[in-house]
Amino acid sequence: MSEMNKESKNFPPKSFSDSPVQDVFKKGEFNIGWLKKVEENKPIYDTFNESFKLYLSKLPSNHAKKFVDFVFKKGLVFVGFSITKNSIVFNRILLNASNRVSGIVLDSQDLGISIRTGETHRVDDCIYSVYYGLLRAAVIAGNGRLRQDNELNKNLAIFVNQIVLRSLGKGIVYSVEQKDLIFGACAYLYHRHFLTQKHPMALSKLKSNYKDIINKDNMDKVITALDATTKYSTLKDISKILVDLKIITSNPNKVMLSLLKLLGPVGFYCFVGSLDHMLAAVVLAKYPTGLFPKTMMVSDKLHTNVENIAAKYVSKVEYDVTAIKREY
Repeated sequence: MSEMNKESKNFPPKSFSDSPVQDVFKKGEFNIGWLKKVEENKPIYDTFNESFKLYLSKLPSNHAKKFVDFVFKKGLVFVGFSITKNSIVFNRILLNASNRVSGIVLDSQDLGISIRTGETHRVDDCIYSVYYGLLRAAVIAGNGRLRQDNELNKNLAIFVNQIVLRSLGKGIVYSVEQKDLIFGACAYLYHRHFLTQKHPMALSKLKSNYKDIINKDNMDKVITALDATTKYSTLKDISKILVDLKIITSNPNKVMLSLLKLLGPVGFYCFVGSLDHMLAAVVLAKYPTGLFPKTMMVSDKLHTNVENIAAKYVSKVEYDVTAIKREY
């Protein structure tokens, strides 16, 4: 165990950007250790790998199957265990100093893996958990390029807007100007929260990148209204901005509670966390997995667009198969 802990410290958890929510994710990740690939654990891995490989072979051809199969054949999928219980973290990605993937560790407790036998009744979720880790690794490694990816960021801002609209309740009729204000607030906070852009830059991006979404006659009104919201910089501020914009008048906390109810604990933390978790959750929402609620699904077209763009980043992920000691 001491050797495992020593090796674990070589891979401090990383994220696209820092935030209080990311501290929760990072703590949860760091508390996931893994079974070493040594002779005494070989029967466990043989059992687990057999189930994993069989189920994976039966999946239809798609991005998830392609990338998971690639990393699985490299021997970089590890069976893990939580040192302390954490209900929102189900895997850990091991990235070296150069952001090369050295392993993806699956939390046996959250993913139904027997740490003694390697048997699992949730092999499908294990496979999608690996994909989730690869997506996160791609976002972290592609940090600089991704910040400049206008198409990807536009799709994700649209996703944020659609989820916020759902959280506000059904049957509410908004005017065109109100819809533009809501979208403007969501896109503005997307750029501030996920891309960590300063107020002027976020407004500039809003004006230049969303001309086809915000009504031309309302763009200046939206920019002027949001120019007075410089104190808001995280997605958790969305309800406060909507109050300032006179879109809602109720207790702002109700919006956060509605989002939590809509997305569930894991989905909610991804929604208000770092971009690596959020993007991975958006992609996973389109797959038949119990890792995220189906309420995260906005439209097949949008989620497919995000995945197709993200796949370009995953294909550029580099690997280090020698970083973790193993006997087979």
